[in-house]
Amino acid sequence: MMKNNPNFNLEQDVSALYLTSEIEDHLRVSAKWAKIVAIIGFVSVGFMLLGSFSLMAMGPLFEEMNEMPFSTVYQLIFYFVFAVIPIFPLVYLYRFASNMQVALISDIPDPLAKSFRNLKSHYKSIGILTLVIIGLYFLAFIGLIFWQV
Repeated sequence: MMKNNPNFNLEQDVSALYLTSEIEDHLRVSAKWAKIVAIIGFVSVGFMLLGSFSLMAMGPLFEEMNEMPFSTVYQLIFYFVFAVIPIFPLVYLYRFASNMQVALISDIPDPLAKSFRNLKSHYKSIGILTLVIIGLYFLAFIGLIFWQV
């Protein structure tokens, strides 16, 4: 990839990596699948938002019938929050895929750097979300222990 770039100077950057055709093929396939996963994720977020808005519209009907154990406002907030949270990792994943596809076609190092920066941000956001969820599980467990006493 960078080996064919006329602006690339090996003396200036001794830590340069060379991408073989096998590596480029793996990155191309990974970018394609990452884009598919991101698009499916965006569609899922859309359905979740649609569900939260339909719950908002039908909420008064359910509250009249006393069919809902919780207030529809709490359920609306719950749906909306859980619909918005995955947007950030999905945006990073989509940007990774798009920049990687551009980098592999254009043979310019800048889109490749942007692609890996977005991949790093994607995994960083997934890691933060995982730690937050583990923390919430821990708090719920502690709450159950003290609630039973």
